[in-house]
Amino acid sequence: MKFAALALLALSGTHAVILPRDRPHNLAKCLNDVTGSITKLDTETKAFESTIQPVVNATDAVTANIQTCQNIVDNSDPIGLSGALELLKPVQEMDKSAKKLLEAVKEKVDAVKKAKQCGLAREKIGALCTAGRALTQSICNKISHSMARNIAKRHAAKIENILTQSQEIFEQGKCDDAE
Repeated sequence: MKFAALALLALSGTHAVILPRDRPHNLAKCLNDVTGSITKLDTETKAFESTIQPVVNATDAVTANIQTCQNIVDNSDPIGLSGALELLKPVQEMDKSAKKLLEAVKEKVDAVKKAKQCGLAREKIGALCTAGRALTQSICNKISHSMARNIAKRHAAKIENILTQSQEIFEQGKCDDAE
């Protein structure tokens, strides 16, 4: 009997090592990584004139970082009040960076048209926005404290608005490759 209990205890301990649960600080770090990749994308966007590959690579990096955060959220326990508070500053910093990026993107629409890259821009921004919306919703849904969840939803709405605006800039009819 003691052996069976010990074996069960060892098995559960091994299982916990194999399937670690992520903590809010891991998500906060990941959100900071997303902000860093948004800053790099902002730099590449501002430098864009005709060669779009650096912008594509930077956009793909943002999308990949968002997907990494999505995996952390998917493998995390519900986020309580203190965990939600840990996420507030990274989310606010991300919001600031995303607003700066949106302004840079608006300034480069004509260059994208001239380079005949509107379709590629739509595709890349679409993938980034899809991943971003999924992440904001997942984070909000993981927050167990109702007041914290309501605050998170307000921040998510701001970020989702920025995502929507970025997609609208490159809609067909607004951004068509120059002839």
